[in-house]
Amino acid sequence: MIRRRPGLARWRRENGISNITVRLKEYGYCFYPEAYAELQALCNDYFPSDPAFYEKAKDMNKTLFHLNGTDFPQSEFAYYIQRCPFSTKSYAGDFMQEVYDLFIRDIVTTAERKNLTTKHPEFDLLMKEYRDGILLFDISNKEVWNKPMDQQAKAEAEWIEQLNRKYPVTINWKLVKKVSKMTKK
Repeated sequence: MIRRRPGLARWRRENGISNITVRLKEYGYCFYPEAYAELQALCNDYFPSDPAFYEKAKDMNKTLFHLNGTDFPQSEFAYYIQRCPFSTKSYAGDFMQEVYDLFIRDIVTTAERKNLTTKHPEFDLLMKEYRDGILLFDISNKEVWNKPMDQQAKAEAEWIEQLNRKYPVTINWKLVKKVSKMTKK
């Protein structure tokens, strides 16, 4: 189970630190304002979602930012604008800034997904437990719950008996008592 420290989100909000800001630092984000300014200058002539903007920007290959060991060129961001022109802004500069923020968020999210099991080793166990729970639910549904109500108790008892024959379980009562005493202390 993934546990969060109580109040951490509130502390970050109160101190102006967003989750994305923390992740950017973690992944070594480095912004190159000169490269961004060149794209911004294109906004004087073309709106960022205009195909003409992309035609001009697709050959721009200066590094716009560096993140997680990778350089991202201006052309990649221009392609993202064409592919995902999602913004509520009508001024070209504001539009581009909002889409840039989304672009960064998408890249950080992708990096987080790639590093999920490395950063949170318990995630694999959680997913296995989730899969096993779904499998158990499905089997229980087929063996017991799909039966008529008056037959469910009998079907469950037969199923458990069948499982006990197939997979015998031995309980070490000495160990159980010992652990029980240790947890009471």
